[in-house]
Amino acid sequence: NDTLKTLVDLPDISDIYYGTAEFKGNQYLNIISFSVKKEFTPLVEYFSKKVLGYILVFDPKETNWSYYNYLLNVLRSKLHKPSTIVFYHPEDMEDLQEEELRSQLFLQKNEGLKICNQLDEVTSKRIIFSLFDQHIKSKISSPSR
Repeated sequence: NDTLKTLVDLPDISDIYYGTAEFKGNQYLNIISFSVKKEFTPLVEYFSKKVLGYILVFDPKETNWSYYNYLLNVLRSKLHKPSTIVFYHPEDMEDLQEEELRSQLFLQKNEGLKICNQLDEVTSKRIIFSLFDQHIKSKISSPSR
């Protein structure tokens, strides 16, 4: 969708983006995006019962580890859902090591981590599908939730 790509590429148009992704078999996924630079705890609490999981996209040029950890802890405490952390890593940057990132963010083994050198449609779908996979695995391992 060219309109969405244009809006996402422009900074500070909005602090909230939303849309719907259509998958095969007329399956729909509602997607809500919040800026990590604003306080959205009330909205996170509102959606906490309805979310499948969450995806955080971080820019490694702005590595504020203490803030990233704070943000992750708030989301973990409010949502109790599967998560995928995405680091956007352009090819011209120094290599990021997965174990180092996991250590910096205190990620557990069941928390997904993706390092991507581009955030195109194919990569975005893979990230969403990996979150679906985590969601299914979490339902299988704890059916009472």
